Amino acid sequence: MRIANRILKLERTVDVNGASVIYRFQRAVDQAAYRAGTTLAAVSAEAAVLDRIVEDVHESFTRQLNPADLENLTRELERIASAAG
Repeated sequence: MRIANRILKLERTVDVNGASVIYRFQRAVDQAAYRAGTTLAAVSAEAAVLDRIVEDVHESFTRQLNPADLENLTRELERIASAAG
């Protein structure tokens, strides 16, 4: 089995078993960056591209979260931000 097929199978297994909201958020950010034709690490200095990625994540991921998942994501991101700064 090719590595790409294994990754897809693993992602489907994680989805079925209920991935954490932070993992799903990270995956949504990576997918938005991919749709923008770049990686998140490559756009840190490009504000316009970063804004496009943030808007994409907001439209395709954040709006679809239920209130409990949105609260968990907010809490986790606040924890990460306070640890980093």
